[in-house]
Parts: sequence; C-alpha cells; structure tokens
Amino acid sequence: MHTLNIAVLGEKKELMPGLRGFLDKFFQPRDTAYNFMSYTDVPLFLDKCGIIYDIIFLDAEVRGDTGGAIETARRIKDIDADTVIVFVACGGVQINGYQVSALDVISPDTGYEYFESMMERAMDAVKRVEGCKLLVGARDKLKVLDAKDITYVEVFTHDIVYHVDDAAYRSRGSLKNISSVLSRQHFVYAHRCYLVNLRHVKGVNGNTVVCGSETLNIGGAYKKGLLAAIAGYYNKQ
Repeated sequence: MHTLNIAVLGEKKELMPGLRGFLDKFFQPRDTAYNFMSYTDVPLFLDKCGIIYDIIFLDAEVRGDTGGAIETARRIKDIDADTVIVFVACGGVQINGYQVSALDVISPDTGYEYFESMMERAMDAVKRVEGCKLLVGARDKLKVLDAKDITYVEVFTHDIVYHVDDAAYRSRGSLKNISSVLSRQHFVYAHRCYLVNLRHVKGVNGNTVVCGSETLNIGGAYKKGLLAAIAGYYNKQ
C-alpha cells in the first residue's frame, strides 16, 4: 500500500489530543507508513491544498466562510470523492455525517478499541479505491482524478488538459512529465500532443484512433508504437 496521507482539519489547534498516539498505535503493528498534517485555516486548505488525502478528521464545529462542517465536507468530496471523512465532535455536538457519506463521528473521549475498529473500516475504504490519482486544477479550483477514468491527455499551449467522459480539466504542466507517471497506467503517445489511455481505446481506423467518444489523429511517428501497445494491452486481458 502507498504511504497514507492523513489530515486533521479544524479551527481548534488541538482537535483531538490523543489522535496522533492512536494513529501510531494503529499503524505500527501493520507496518504501514503515513504522513500526518494538521490545518486550522479551513478556507486556505480547501483552496490551496496540493496533497491528495486518504483520510481527513474534520472538526464538526467548523464555521467561518466555509459554510459549516457539512458544507466543508461536501467541498472536500467535490475535490476527491474517495476521501474518507471522520467527523470529530466535541462537547456533545450532534452532526449527521450520512449527508456527506462520512465514515463515522468520534469525539476526543473515544477510546482506542472503538478507534481501532473505525480505522479498520477506513483502511478498507482506502484499499477499495487505491490506484493512481492526480491532483489537477488551476485558479484555486482543484480536482482529484483517477487515472483509469481519464480517456486521454493533451497539451494545449502551456497547459495539460485531462479528458474524462464529457468533462475536461486543465492544469499547468508538461506532457513529458505527466507521461512518466501515466506510462505505468497504460497511457501511450498517439501523437506528440497527446497520450491515450489504452483502457478506453475502442479501435484504430487508418490514421485515427477512437478513444472514449473522441476520434483522434495518430501522429505518423507514433502509429507503430501505438498499435504494438494496443495489441500488447489486450493480449494481457
């Protein structure tokens, strides 16, 4: 399993004093590495976070311009629908986590036995969606994309455009750099300007390739390699 990214998000500096100790106790015998971060500036986290988080412990009393804890959770899920959210409710605060598919609601008084069973469920949820994810976006609007859902990637001026179904997400970068990541996820060059996801290739017709709902031109220098990659991919299926 990859190194997990776990965050505590809330306006209180110490949301759950024993959380880090509980996490260490949970992960040590499982030989799982994790990164831990704590954020008190919720709006800044939502607008500027450059990390994909697997699990977020969210203060149930978040206020300010985020619109409250439920709206904050919705915005987190808009960025990455697979993020596991656990609300931390202090002082008997009530919150309906089902509205945003939160995994659970705990409190600073939660004992380790219950915490451990909750984390087992959290890990099951993380494992179900484990794969290659990309955090893309610009102008303070972020989105996490699963590589398997991307049909193709193209370069447009100085931006990279990721095509998913009928949507397109633009981010700064170079095709060369992103190809080094996506080549392990069955993406190959079909043209110097784009990579296609072999999972979504439906066929080749002359000098064009059908990828998802799009018909794309094949660059002459890339056709032989593309055909070999398609054959190799489907022969392994």
